[in-house]
Amino acid sequence: MVLKIISAFDDGLNEIVLPVRGLLRQLTDDDEAVDDFSVETLKRTLVGQKAHIVTLWTDNKKTLVGIGMLTVRQHMLRKVAHIDEVVVDEAYRGRGFGKIIVGALIDLARSASVHHIDLSTRSHRFAAIGLYKSLGFQKSETNCFRLHL
Repeated sequence: MVLKIISAFDDGLNEIVLPVRGLLRQLTDDDEAVDDFSVETLKRTLVGQKAHIVTLWTDNKKTLVGIGMLTVRQHMLRKVAHIDEVVVDEAYRGRGFGKIIVGALIDLARSASVHHIDLSTRSHRFAAIGLYKSLGFQKSETNCFRLHL
């Protein structure tokens, strides 16, 4: 497997949009949001959110196996990171690839000297919950709120 960190300035962003869409479809039922995912969206995410996207490819670099995203933000008291959109293709699950991706995201957060990493996952994603716990993540004592606009 080949691990690659995507930059907004990488050549070939056009070539990864379709494979990323395929993975995002496995993560959400929001087809409209997935259909709207584009090179421009990817660039805005990478630059505007100061995000790092880790991709894992087969050795021949033809199949995208999984992705994950880390954003780093400076809060008033400390620098924190958040992990989002971790997904491994259904055909490759159960082989430790999620652990490789999240491990790379943790390494990026450490290199950015963040205080802690937050992430959330849905309660029915038992494999993801098990993965995060195995990597040392603990359920936080906070409430998560959302306002749809």
